[in-house]
Amino acid sequence: MLRTQQATLFEEELKWLEKVIRTRKSFGSTFDMRNFTIEAFKAVYDSKNEYIKLDIPEKEKKKFDVTMPALDLNNHYHRLVEHYSWAERLLLILSIANDLRPFYFNSIISDAKSYYGYSSYNFEEKAGLVERNDFGIVPTAQFFIYLIAGEELAIRLELIKAIAEESLLPIKNKLVEISEGSFHQPIYSGMFWMNKQNFINIIC
Repeated sequence: MLRTQQATLFEEELKWLEKVIRTRKSFGSTFDMRNFTIEAFKAVYDSKNEYIKLDIPEKEKKKFDVTMPALDLNNHYHRLVEHYSWAERLLLILSIANDLRPFYFNSIISDAKSYYGYSSYNFEEKAGLVERNDFGIVPTAQFFIYLIAGEELAIRLELIKAIAEESLLPIKNKLVEISEGSFHQPIYSGMFWMNKQNFINIIC
């Protein structure tokens, strides 16, 4: 029963991460993901487009609900993230998604489409994605920053500062680390990773 509950919990976290990725790819890179709602985005879009209004079917809207999953404080993972910010919780599930479901990012990113006139042809390049033959697409610090900030420079600088100062709780508490980026690559092209013992402690 406990294993089933844990599996259900992480399924919900992975579904949330999938919604975040789909939302960024579907609606472009001009908003702070932490504050995203369909209603707010539609209001801005409609105000800028006199003749074309954003019409999203109700059944589609739930695909873009990036609200964090509800907490069950009887579960130790949820007790761990109870005081995490939206960004910190995203960072934690981002760092273990491929361990929970191999090639997770390949399946999500290849399946996610761009909707409503927003081009996603270069999503992978903008997101700073890295693909390794043995693991598929792996999450980098650039990807984390892009998912939240898109191309909004002020938000990107906020996140870069938080990473550099190790003030994000998963990094501050040494749960998640960032590998060194490759030579001549952007500073935050390094991959997020978690050592085996931390991973076991989190999932069990």
